[in-house]
Amino acid sequence: MTAYAEIAGLARESFARHNVAVIKYETSSRWDVPFTQKLRETYSTRPLDFLIVCALEKERQGFVHTKSILGEKSVVVGLDCQLISIGKFRGMIVVQPGPGMISAAMVTTKALMTFRPSAVAMSGICGGREGETELGALIVPDLSWNYQSGKFIAGKLTPDLLQVQIPPNVRTRLIQKANSEYSKSLRNGLLHLELVNAPIQVGTMVSGSQVVADPAVGALIAEQGRKVIALDMEVASMLLTARDFYDGGGIIFAAKTVVDLANPHKDDRYHDYGCAVSARFVSEAINELLSFDASHVAL
Repeated sequence: MTAYAEIAGLARESFARHNVAVIKYETSSRWDVPFTQKLRETYSTRPLDFLIVCALEKERQGFVHTKSILGEKSVVVGLDCQLISIGKFRGMIVVQPGPGMISAAMVTTKALMTFRPSAVAMSGICGGREGETELGALIVPDLSWNYQSGKFIAGKLTPDLLQVQIPPNVRTRLIQKANSEYSKSLRNGLLHLELVNAPIQVGTMVSGSQVVADPAVGALIAEQGRKVIALDMEVASMLLTARDFYDGGGIIFAAKTVVDLANPHKDDRYHDYGCAVSARFVSEAINELLSFDASHVAL
């Protein structure tokens, strides 16, 4: 902070290279407003234990049904944020300004650089492939890609798949959680008892920029990988962004509940239910993965 206008002008350019703000003090203006805002940002952007990315506000609301403690909402470096505590760990849930892969990449990158967490996860809802999964199933993707990437030749897409996997140690621990009894426990106290026996599936989820409500399109996507069980609009982008940010390290995963089977019968009937189931899994998995990681480092 400085009261000298000339110094402030010069310092703003040079200090900005080091991410340091310069505020000009003036008795005739409200210098305290930007000063207070910078103090709040400094507090909010100190390193966090984890980050959760959601494409929709309803997906963030699913965490109301978890054992986590939700804090206040705020805007940090333009991101729609809400503090959350899971056990002894402190994190942030960030909601994208809109669904889609570009939005997911931008929000994930900005949030990772701002909060510098040890773990990042995505929670929410998705579509499933009929015959490979069922309504209410919780999908934990271990492999993903953008199914629209490639080149159209003679009216047909020749795919160019940039596949991304979650870290092997994370995958192993999540597979251990994918059993029928645990799946039932995630659904305790929720509506839609007809879905109580829906499974947890660890498998391939692909992402694209479009909502799919056509079985024929689903069949074309399946040609890229016979083990594709679900599809959404964000997971592949988030996983790829996080993988590059951590450069092979970090805790990275996603969990989304199937609320439709990518056909014309799509509706919102299971949206809130799916958001709650995914949020419960994500919050418990984050707590376990971070606890295991901390104990491993201690050893």
